[in-house]
Amino acid sequence: MTASSTFDVIFVGAGHNALVAASYLAREGRSVCLLDQRPTPGGWVRSEELTLPGFIHDTFSACHPLFVGGPVFAELGTELAEHGLRYLQGEVSAGASLPDGRSAVISTDPDALQAELDRLGERQAWTELIADVSPHLSLVPLLGMDLDSPEATGLLKGLCRQAGSSLPFAALLHGSGRDVLGDRFSSEELIMALLPWLLHLGIGPTDAGGALWAALLMTMLPAGTPAPVGGSGRLVEALTGLLSAYGGEIRTGVDVDAVVTAGGRATGVRTTDGEQLTATQAVIASTTPDQLYGRLLRDAPGIPESTRAQARRYRYRRGCFQINLALSGRPRFADSRLDGGGGINVGRGLTELLTSVRQAEVGLLPGYPSMSWHEPTAVDPTRAPAGQAVVRLQVLDVPLHPTGDAAEEITVDGEWTAPVAERFADRVIAEAAKHISGLEQMVLARHILSPADLARTNPNAGPGDHASGHNALSQAFTQRPIPAHRGGYATAVTDLYLIGAASWPGPGVSGLSGRAVARRLLNRPDSRETPRQQPPTRTMGSRSVDRTAVTFPSGGASCAGWLYRPADADGNIPCVVMAHGLSLTRHDGLVAYAQALAEAGAAVLVYDHRYLGDSGGQPRQLVRMSAQLHDRRCAIAYARGLHGIDADKIVVWGYSISGGTAVKAAASDPRVAGAILLCPFLDGRARAITDLTTDPGNVAWLFAQAIKDMAGSHSLVPATAPPGGHGVLTLRGEADGFKSMIDADSPWRNAVAAGPFATAAFYRPVTKAAKLACPVLVQLCERDISSPRRAVEKLAQRAPRAELKRYDLDHFQPFYGNNPAGIAADQADWLNRTVLNG
Repeated sequence: MTASSTFDVIFVGAGHNALVAASYLAREGRSVCLLDQRPTPGGWVRSEELTLPGFIHDTFSACHPLFVGGPVFAELGTELAEHGLRYLQGEVSAGASLPDGRSAVISTDPDALQAELDRLGERQAWTELIADVSPHLSLVPLLGMDLDSPEATGLLKGLCRQAGSSLPFAALLHGSGRDVLGDRFSSEELIMALLPWLLHLGIGPTDAGGALWAALLMTMLPAGTPAPVGGSGRLVEALTGLLSAYGGEIRTGVDVDAVVTAGGRATGVRTTDGEQLTATQAVIASTTPDQLYGRLLRDAPGIPESTRAQARRYRYRRGCFQINLALSGRPRFADSRLDGGGGINVGRGLTELLTSVRQAEVGLLPGYPSMSWHEPTAVDPTRAPAGQAVVRLQVLDVPLHPTGDAAEEITVDGEWTAPVAERFADRVIAEAAKHISGLEQMVLARHILSPADLARTNPNAGPGDHASGHNALSQAFTQRPIPAHRGGYATAVTDLYLIGAASWPGPGVSGLSGRAVARRLLNRPDSRETPRQQPPTRTMGSRSVDRTAVTFPSGGASCAGWLYRPADADGNIPCVVMAHGLSLTRHDGLVAYAQALAEAGAAVLVYDHRYLGDSGGQPRQLVRMSAQLHDRRCAIAYARGLHGIDADKIVVWGYSISGGTAVKAAASDPRVAGAILLCPFLDGRARAITDLTTDPGNVAWLFAQAIKDMAGSHSLVPATAPPGGHGVLTLRGEADGFKSMIDADSPWRNAVAAGPFATAAFYRPVTKAAKLACPVLVQLCERDISSPRRAVEKLAQRAPRAELKRYDLDHFQPFYGNNPAGIAADQADWLNRTVLNG
C-alpha cells in the first residue's frame, strides 16, 4: 500500500510534546504524521539498558511531576493507563545532603513535612512564604496557555497589578531563587533542597525570574516527583500506543530539511531525501528558534530580518553532564530518610553551588560539582536485578565548551573529549561518595553523557544545553523563545507552530506546549462544525410515566441508570440525557427533574457516572472529567439506539460539574438538539482562585493528596467538609448543602479520589461557549458561591442560542422543598418551545 503524502497536520520531531499534540488531534479525527530523524520517537523521554543487561536507566528525563500534576494527564491519563502507563511515588519527593551529615527531606506526607520544618526551625518561614505566594497561584493555568492570547495577557496584567501584596508578583518575576529562598530561610539544608531544582529548568540560582519558579517549586514538590513504572520511556510507549489507536502515523529515521511555504503560510515539509509531504491545516515543529529560522525556514520569503536576527542570537547557557550507574546493592545515605527515592540535591552547600555555576559560565569544569541524585530502584525494584540498583547523577552546571579546570587537574582544550568526560566522571562520583559510604566500590558499570553527547543526540540541545536554551527572564515568559513570538506558539509563518522545551513554559516533561497548540487548532473557527438543521416540530403535554432500570457500557464498565418514558408515547420522542454533579448519584434529587420532564413528554435517561453510585468501574469514587465526558457520550449513543427515541432530538442536562460535560458534549456533537444547564460549573480556574484566597492550607493539602493519588496510592479525600476542614468543597454552606441533598437510600459517599483535583484549574468548559450551536437553557442561581457565576453569565452571552434564567437561590437549593417544581417547569417550557416548536 502506498504511504500517504497528505495530512491535516505534520509534525517535525516526535518528542513527547508532539506525541501529546498529535494524540489530541487524532482523537478528534485529524490525520497526523510525525517525522523524526532518530530511530525511535520520544525525544528527551527514553529508557534503556545503558550499562548492563537488566539495569533500566533513564537516558534523559526521569521524573514527571509537571506531567502528572498537569492537565494532559488529567485528560489523557485514563487512556494512557490502558496502554500500560502507571506512576510510582515514594514517601520522599526531594531533599538535600551535605558532607557533614546535615540534611533536609521534603516528604509527600504533610505531617512528616511539618515535622521536618519544625526540626529545621523553618515552619513559620515556610508557612509565611506559602501564604505570600498563594495570591499569585492563579498563574498556574498560564503554564498551559499561549501567552500571546488575550486570556493569558489579561491574567498577566492582573498579576502585575497586585502591587499591594506583601510579596508582589513583580518581585517574584524579577527576583532570583537565591533572593526569595535566602531572604526567608536560615537553614542551608532547606535552601539546598529547593534552590538547585532551578538548574533543571535552565535557570541559575541568581538569575532573574528564578524567584517565581522557586516559589512554584515550593508549592509543587511536597506533592511528589513521580516516575513511570519501568522507566521514563514508558510514557512514550503509552503515547505512541494511544496515537496509533487513533490512527496517527509516526515515521522515524526521517530528517526534515525544510518547511515548505506558499503565500505566507506553511503548506508542508520536504525531507533530506527529497520527499515532499503536504499539510492542509498546520505544521508543528519541535525545535529551537535558531534551527527553525536558520535551517527549516532558511529559504522562506517574507520573514522579517529582525525575527531572523533574534533567532540567531538565541542563547544556550550551561551544559548537562550525566552519569548512569549500575550498582551492586542499594546505596545508603547517612540520613536513611533520603534512601526513599525522589530527587536529592547532593553537594558541599550553597557557597559551592554558586561557585560552580559561576565557574561553568566562564568555561571552567567545577572543582566541587553539585549533583542531582535519583535512585529509581528506591520505589521501583523492577528497574534492576534483585538486590541491585540504578542511579542517575546529573551535574547541571558544567560549561558547554570547557576551556579550563577550576581544580587544575584535568587538561582541556575547549571540547568534551572522551578522556575529559571520564576524568570529570571520576570527580563527580568521588564527590557523591562523600554522602554515600562505599559508593565507588558498588559501581558495576557506568554510562556517561556529556554536553557533546547531548548535542550529537538531539539538535534541540544546541551545543549541549539540556534546557534547549537559557530560561531566565531575558529569554522566558513573553520573551520565550524570542521576543517576536511573545511567549506564544505561532511563528512568523502562518500555520507553522513551535513547541517543545524552547517554547513556553520551557523544559521539563509536561506536554503543555503540545496540548496548547492542539487546543488552538481544534478551536480555530475553520474547525467548527456547521450548525445542524432543526427537525420538524411537535408539541408536548402532561403524561403519566413509566420507569425502567437500564445499563449501558462505557470505558470497559457499565453505567447504571433509569429510563423514564411517557406511558402513552406515540412515535419517536426526544430524550434528555441527565447526570449529576460532583460525587452525587441519580438518587440525590434528580428523580424530581426526570419525572417532570418525562411528564412533559420527553424520555429521560438519568445515570450514575462510572466509579460512582450503582455504576461499575474501578477504582471507586473516581471523578475524572475526561471519563465523565466519555460516559456522557456513551449515554447519548445509547439513547440514540433506543426504540422510540428520535436520535436527532437528544438534549443534554447537567448540574454543577456535569453541566460542564454537557457543554463539551453539545459543543462537539452537532446532532445534539439542546442543553439544559443548572448551576453549571464552568471555570475551574476562577474556583481555584477563590479557594486559594479562602483557605490556601486546604488547597496545598488537597494538591499533595492529589499527586499521591496519581502516583498510585488511590488516596481518597472528602468531597466536602466544613470551612477549616480538609476536602474538595469547603466553602461556607457547601457541607450542609450536600447533606441536605442526599436521599436516605442513596449510595453516595463523602469521598472522592484526590488525583483529578490537581488539575481542576484547567477544567474550563466556558471556553466552548461559542461552539454551542444548539439551543441552551442556562439556569443561574444568584447566591451560588460554588460554581463561579461570572463564567455562567459569560457562557450565556457567548453561546449563540442561549437563554438565561436567574433564581434567588444558592448552589444547592434547586433540590430543596418546592424549588425543583418551579425550575423543572421552566425546563419543560423551554424544551417545548425549542426542541419541539423551535
